[in-house]
Order: sequence, then structure tokens, then C-alpha cells
Amino acid sequence: MESALNQAGSTSTTGTLVRYDIADDQSVTEAVIDAVATATGISPIELPPLYDSVDPDALNTLFDRQREGSALEMGFFYSDYRIVVEGDGRVIVSATE
Repeated sequence: MESALNQAGSTSTTGTLVRYDIADDQSVTEAVIDAVATATGISPIELPPLYDSVDPDALNTLFDRQREGSALEMGFFYSDYRIVVEGDGRVIVSATE
């Protein structure tokens, strides 16, 4: 499971921390967890359950049928970060104030 990771380079308390491209064989929820783990430096198994912030099955269902230039976008808060999942296969992790 290989995915492209683009660090935005911001370490401030606001702004984009990670732009994460979802691999073809990776679920959206796996990508969210990996992106947040990368942004925070915390192991994925130490992060809080994703279901405390969003329904993982619904998130996967919504975005599994998307990609290839889709305009669909969904944002939510998870582990004190703003997460945006884009329909074209990208997860953006931003710090909140």
C-alpha cells in the first residue's frame, strides 16, 4: 500500500500540515488515519477512534465511488485537526486554532 505524501511544511498552529494522496488500494479511512499520524508524529494505533468524529463506513462509501476530478469534498474535525477529504483522492490535514 503505497501512497504519495506531500508535506506542506507548515508547523504553525494554523494552516495545512499534510496533503496526502490516497493510494488506489487504500480506503479513505485508512488514508485519514495515515495522514493524521504523519502530521502529528503519533502512531496510528495511538490515535483516538475515527468513529468518534465520523462514520467510517459512510465515509468510505461516499468516496469509494468518487475520484478522477470529482468536485465532492467533505470536512470534519478529528483529533484536534481539521480534515478535508477531496473527491479526487486527497486528504488535507490542517491545524485548528
